Amino acid sequence: MEGGAYGAGKAGGAFDPHTLVRQPHTILRVVSWVFSIVVFGSIVNEGYLNRPSEGKEFCIYNRNPNACSYGVAVGVLAFLTCLLYLALDIYFPQISSVKDRKKAVLSDIGVSAFWAFLWFVGFCFLANQWQVSKPKDNPLNEGTDAARAAIAFSFFSIFTWAGQAVLAFQRYQIGADSALFSQDYMDPSQDSSMPYAPYVEPSAGPDPASMGGTYQQPATAFDSLALSSPPPEMSALLTTTPKTLPEQQPSWTDDLPLCHLSGVGSASNRSYSADGKSTESHPPEDSWLKFRSENNCFLYGVFNGYDGNRVTNFVAQRLSAELLLGQLSAEHTEADVRRVLLQAFDVVERSFLESIDDALAEKASLQSQLPEGVPQHQLPPQYQKILERLKVLEREISGGAMAVVAVLLNNKLYVANVGTNRALLCKSTVDGLQVTQLNMDHTTENEDELFRLSQLGLDTGKIKQVGIICGQESTRRIGDYKVKYGYTDIDLLSAAKSKPIIAEPEIHGSQPLDGVTGFLVLMSEGLYKALEAAHGPGQANQEIAAMIDTEFAKQTSMDAVAQAVVDRVKRIHSDTFASGGERAKFCLRHEDMTLLVRNFGYPLGEMSQPTHSPAPAAGGRVYPVSVPYSSTQSTSKTSVTLSLVMPSQGQMVNGAHSASTLDEATPTLTNQSPTLTLQSTNTHTQSSSSSSDGGLFRARPAHSLPPGEDGRVDPYVDFAEFYRLWSVDHGEQSVMTAP
Repeated sequence: MEGGAYGAGKAGGAFDPHTLVRQPHTILRVVSWVFSIVVFGSIVNEGYLNRPSEGKEFCIYNRNPNACSYGVAVGVLAFLTCLLYLALDIYFPQISSVKDRKKAVLSDIGVSAFWAFLWFVGFCFLANQWQVSKPKDNPLNEGTDAARAAIAFSFFSIFTWAGQAVLAFQRYQIGADSALFSQDYMDPSQDSSMPYAPYVEPSAGPDPASMGGTYQQPATAFDSLALSSPPPEMSALLTTTPKTLPEQQPSWTDDLPLCHLSGVGSASNRSYSADGKSTESHPPEDSWLKFRSENNCFLYGVFNGYDGNRVTNFVAQRLSAELLLGQLSAEHTEADVRRVLLQAFDVVERSFLESIDDALAEKASLQSQLPEGVPQHQLPPQYQKILERLKVLEREISGGAMAVVAVLLNNKLYVANVGTNRALLCKSTVDGLQVTQLNMDHTTENEDELFRLSQLGLDTGKIKQVGIICGQESTRRIGDYKVKYGYTDIDLLSAAKSKPIIAEPEIHGSQPLDGVTGFLVLMSEGLYKALEAAHGPGQANQEIAAMIDTEFAKQTSMDAVAQAVVDRVKRIHSDTFASGGERAKFCLRHEDMTLLVRNFGYPLGEMSQPTHSPAPAAGGRVYPVSVPYSSTQSTSKTSVTLSLVMPSQGQMVNGAHSASTLDEATPTLTNQSPTLTLQSTNTHTQSSSSSSDGGLFRARPAHSLPPGEDGRVDPYVDFAEFYRLWSVDHGEQSVMTAP
């Protein structure tokens, strides 16, 4: 698996003892550790002796105490250094920062070289003192074997530590982009006992019911790029026997149950014309998934495709199979979950490239039939069919996807990200709604990504100036064969030592969810980009979280919440274009938008339900009449502030219904400062006509009231109490009364 700079792409990888003990630098560390024990153990046990006529012990090396002290000190410190770096080797896969990984590798080089030098000095010192030792100082030849052993193993230690320095320098040169940091895995596609069917290309046209969602694509970028011959890395794929897939086979994920604690909303891409009409630029190409397994593992994902929906469809199906068919269970540790996630993404990437090998082989065969050195537009008519077929094959092998995936296991949240989709965790706190972005965008604005690219020999200044790599902002993608295996033909990437665009995820978490009330948000790039186009960059996360918070109070299902937010963003974008204002020029088009929301005990329901009496939560209160709800959110803060106009009064209940029961959780308004939050209660609350506030409403008469002389029915709802409290709250002197 291709690594990032110093293996940063494998951030969060698990400790695998079998892989660790097979790594060359680990073997040398263990050997150096043993040698250090031999050196200081030999000197401490038998390195001091005395003559028969003397009581004081002297160093066996020419009675020079400095020689023995040096050997013991170097041996003990080398022993501790080996343990320190063995611990670093174990912890290394957990380091997510590229800079921290570089520091670790550089320290390995420096420390190993320094200890090689110390052992060289120690060997020379001990050997010299042993050579000039006088026979009369040790007439019985006691401890001579131990003294020679200390000298010999000091000599051997020079090479073991120098070897560690060389290996560390090699890792520095290649940025750890090798198998030294990779974790062994078994690709299920190579296992004949694989319990699920191979991937089947879906039929034309997205079907949300069968495909798991809707799909998206930005503009194409590689129509002019054509590889004259297959690159060496794919020669094995091209020489394999073509695979023939049946037309109809069951999907891997047909039997996986959906998660009903989550909802998805989506909207297709639109382009606006000067006359105000909008059209779809391309078929929708986003995808999503929301599954749960039998062992209570939840999997959510949002995938943003481009140049076709083949990759997003493939990833959505295959990733589910790689994670929910027994790979994860409650017994797995955090390190196990990280390892499984890394392996799943790697298998999906490899499997997709294998799925297009027939098209690659056919393309290479057709290109070999074209005359060399002749531009395509100048080819004779007999080659037109070949050119048309090549265009079809180009579309089949083109395309890629960005992905953000969330796994919920043992009440802990893990997020794996490749590309520019986002994951937000929104927690309800006493100060409001805390919004946290869990992942980093893989763009040229990401310093870690720029550093990774710089270690591959690329000009990051030029890359940052351009901002877009081969038509996409993302520096990590799944698929995109032409960029990953044809980067040497791309001017911006041609200087790279290895593939600069990778599919390895950054894994964030675990994030404990014990006691958390809130919701998880997974959204495609198109959603927050559309909002940024209309409102400007910087506050999209907070604005979207505020919209979701608002819709939680209004809607009765998770799908309705997500769809309402997507519709609102779409409307904001459209209205901004129609306004002709300052930001209208940024709203000429928007990409497909997908939003997935997963609820963690956040209250869901309409603000008021006429058939039920509202029940107060702890510290909350219910008002005698409906007060207009303002959905205005502050986007200048992380917390979501809801502005509600309400009278200051004691708790009131409706006394008109003598036995009103709440069967479901009903959102209630609480008077918390500075932020008003929504709370819910499952308590069955009853109100009685004998309540002290029962006089607020007159009891309904048992029969219909006849009209008066003016032809109107006398009012039976008294608003006097409401007007009095409203006036007190707003400092008005006069108290209004109802007619």
